Amino acid sequence: MSKSIHATYWQVVTLKDEHCCFRTARNSQAILEWVAKRLMSLLMHTPNMKLKALVAYAVEKWGFRLSMDQTYRTNVKAMEKIKGATRDQYKHLRSYAAELIEKNKNNTVKIKCDLTPHGPIFERIYVCLEACKSAFATTCRSLIGLDGCFLKGEYGDQLLSVVGKDGNSQMIPIAYAVVESENYSSWKWFVDLLIANLDGI
Repeated sequence: MSKSIHATYWQVVTLKDEHCCFRTARNSQAILEWVAKRLMSLLMHTPNMKLKALVAYAVEKWGFRLSMDQTYRTNVKAMEKIKGATRDQYKHLRSYAAELIEKNKNNTVKIKCDLTPHGPIFERIYVCLEACKSAFATTCRSLIGLDGCFLKGEYGDQLLSVVGKDGNSQMIPIAYAVVESENYSSWKWFVDLLIANLDGI
């Protein structure tokens, strides 16, 4: 292929129809942004698709193989496009709290932030819905269970929860909180709010 001296276009001059290069499933041109855009429609319907399945899908659909690390990063990028960036979702917490209070004035929502020179940084949120609190008061035994678990997310928060048991031994959620870590300070904050909510019922 060569460029014509008197024109701005390229022209095929000679063609060798035989080649000895081998086919490879690696494709350096398949950048993560490109793949993420094309995976959005798939992940919109199957958000919990395994990474190995995504690797197989890319091979079948486009003929190239992604590494597990590339697939993970592509999956994260695609989910961010679908749901919005995780960081941006924290901006909607106060609107979420206001909506819960507007729907029922007896709902309790508390948000704790760390004030920094760059603005507030989310630390904790506590939610106790009136319907859950009333259900505990009227149908459950006078016994509660407390537990915490890790949240699989970018920031590694933890979920604290309290549940009750009704007469059929069915679990009823009473309140929950998302905190920065499971420690004495976060548990005390959670339990103090819970006691204030359950006091007098």
